Parts: sequence; C-alpha cells; structure tokens
Amino acid sequence: MDKDQKESIEGKIGPLSILELLNALWAGRKTVIGGTLACAIVAVIISLILPETYESSATILLVPPPFREAQVEDEGLIGLFPKMLNVRDYSILLRSDGVLMSVIEKLKEQGTWPEEDLEDLAKPSKLRKKMYIRTTVNTKTAYATEYSPAVVLTARGPTPELAREMAETWAEVAEEKAKEIYKTGKGALGEFMDEQFKKIQSELSRVFELQRDVERAWDAETAKRRILEKTILLSTLESNWAITKVDLEGTREEAEELRASVEGLQEQATIVLKKSPPMEALFTAEYLAGSSSSSGIPGEDKTFEGYEEEVLNPTYLYAEKALVDAETKLKGLEERERTLTETIATVEQEREGLREENAKYNYETKHLLREETAYAKSYDLLAAKVEQAKIAEAESNDENLGDLKIVAHAVVPDKKIAPRRSLIVASAALLALIVSSFSAVLRYRLFRVAESSISE
Repeated sequence: MDKDQKESIEGKIGPLSILELLNALWAGRKTVIGGTLACAIVAVIISLILPETYESSATILLVPPPFREAQVEDEGLIGLFPKMLNVRDYSILLRSDGVLMSVIEKLKEQGTWPEEDLEDLAKPSKLRKKMYIRTTVNTKTAYATEYSPAVVLTARGPTPELAREMAETWAEVAEEKAKEIYKTGKGALGEFMDEQFKKIQSELSRVFELQRDVERAWDAETAKRRILEKTILLSTLESNWAITKVDLEGTREEAEELRASVEGLQEQATIVLKKSPPMEALFTAEYLAGSSSSSGIPGEDKTFEGYEEEVLNPTYLYAEKALVDAETKLKGLEERERTLTETIATVEQEREGLREENAKYNYETKHLLREETAYAKSYDLLAAKVEQAKIAEAESNDENLGDLKIVAHAVVPDKKIAPRRSLIVASAALLALIVSSFSAVLRYRLFRVAESSISE
C-alpha cells in the first residue's frame, strides 16, 4: 500500500464518532471486562499479600525544669546551668544513628518484637523509613524560625501493639537522652564552678593578706600628721630663711660701707699727740732772759722734744673693729643661710617622700579595695545563685531534670495505614479499564482500516 492509498483510506474512514466508539467498546466488551476483572483480581491478591502497617505517635514537649525557668527569670543565674537545646537540635539528635540504635536495643530488651523484624530494623537506613519526626513552625522571619515546643514522634510497625511500643520506646529514649545531656553538662559545669570558687577564694585571701601588710606598714592618720609636721617645720624654716636673708643683705651693705670707711681712713691710721711740758720747764733761764719767739709769743718756737707720741687713730680703730664685727656677723649669717637652705631642701625632700609614700599606699589601698569589692561581689553572687540552684534542683525529682517531657503517650492504633486495599483494587481496575478500552478501540479501528483496504 502506497502513500496515496493510505491517504485515500484515512479520508474515507475519518475520525471515530461517539456511536462508532460505543460500537468499538461493545465489540471488545469481553476484552474490556476480562482485563478489568483480571487486574482487579490480581490487585486484590497483591493487596492481601502485602504486610499490614500500623502507625502510632507519642508527643514530647521541650520545656525547661523549674530551676531552668528561674535561670530565665533571673539574669544572675545565666550560665549556671547547661545550655538548653532547641527543637531543631533535638530533631537532628533524635534522628541520629546512635539514638535509633538505642531504641532497637531497648526493644530487644523488652522481647516483644520478633527477632527477624529486629534484625531487619538493625540497619539505621531501614529504621529511618519507619520513624518520623513532625515539628510545627510558629513564626518564620528573615532572621530566624521559631518552632513549636511540641515534637511528635511517629513510628510504624507490623501490628498495632508493636507500632505503639516503638513510638513509646522512642519517646522514652528521647527523655533519657535529654537527662544524659543535662547531667553531662551539669557535671562539667560543677567542676568549672568549683574551680571558679577556689580561684576567687584564693584571690580574696591574697587581697586580704596584702591589705594586712599595707595596714601594718602604713597608717593614714600618722602619715597625715607627719606630713603636717614637716609642712609646719618647712614654713618656720622658710620664715627664718627670709629673715636671715634680709639681715644678710643689711649686714653685707653695712660691711661694704665700713670697708669703704676703713679704706678712707687708711692714711690717717696714726696720729701724733703732743704732750704739755712740766710747768717748771716754762721758767727756764732762756725764758727769763727775755727770749721771745718771732711771733711774740713766749716759748712758741721751742721744740717739745721728748714730749711727742705717735698713736693709732681711734676713729680708724673703731671703724676697723666695726668692719671685723660686720664681716664676722656676715659670715655667720651666710653660714646660717646656707644651713637653712640645706635644711629646707632636706625637709622638703622628706615631705615629698612622705607624700609619695602616702600616695603609693593610698593607691595600693584603693586598688586592693577595688579588687576586694569585685572578688567579694563575684563570690557572693556565685555563692547565692549556686545555693539557689542546688535548692531548686533538690526540690525537683530526677524525672524533671531533662528538657524533654512525654506529654502524650503512644496508643494502640485502631486502623492500619497500609496497605489500602480498596484504593489498590480501584486504581488497578480503573487502569485496566482504560488500557483494555484503548485496546478495544484500537482493534476496531484497525479492523475498519483493513476492510477499507480490501474493498479498494
């Protein structure tokens, strides 16, 4: 059959009408009915062969114990307890291989599961297909996602009892793991707290010992009194030095004046004193002879040999003695000024030394006081909060130590979730009906094509 013949036959046959489609289905009714029934019977058999699966769930709640709530309310308790895990952390933890294998080990201990089923579930990859975690997102933002504290643990088993037992065992293992995490963190935290207490106590003892040393070596009142005494003494010495300085300048000027006077009287250091002769010497023969001086005064030109004496000028002597006294006084004042200057420097140095020592001990005292305040505050805070934590923990029993609590225990399911036999049979029958109907229509059309080709 060439191409032209094919196009001619297709043009004569055309598309199938509804009547022709019904005729085709009626003609192939045996195929349609038989195929559908056969597939339905096979589906029923398969659904009966498939093992039944039941699903049970247990709900756990992420909630802190009472002393954890106290930690949240009181910022002073922050850091005294192990950090809480969030819902996401627990979801990852409870799906880990170690936790799943712990569930299998606990099921083995209970002895209710068939041995062959436990051996089949011993592989974590297969176990994960039968255990699911459902969480709910409360709020979701661009920065964080907040989950509901309720976590649903779902397990599947071949019987209702085994499904309930697996879900309940999984919840119990989750609760135990939460307790183990808390106890492990609490043990490490306890060691850390003990170490911190010992360290703070040691530092406080060191500070107290240094404070005792400072108190033994330095007294504030005594130091202030000594500084005041040195200040008064220094003031007195400075006043004396000022007076001595004035006296010194006055004595120096006086000495300069006396030195100039002595130098001026140097040429008149000595004078000649003429003594009067005895009275009898006036009436000598010469005098009686009528000798007279050229001036007409009797005895004027007569020499007084033996009656003259050269002596030191009393004015010069007085000036020289006054100069010596002034120079002596000047040297004494200079020596006093030098002594006062040295004493002032020494006293001022001693006062500055006392001030430096006082400032040093003041700084050490304030520094030690700051250290004592800081360490004492830390010590009191830790002691009070740890005591509160111990009391709160002692009041709570072991069941309340972990963050996870079972709030809804697993129950025996009243119906299975698989296999869904009616759905399997219906789906198989529908699929068989469609395939068989398509086959019947295809056979009818091929038959028509064959008839047309023969008639041509």
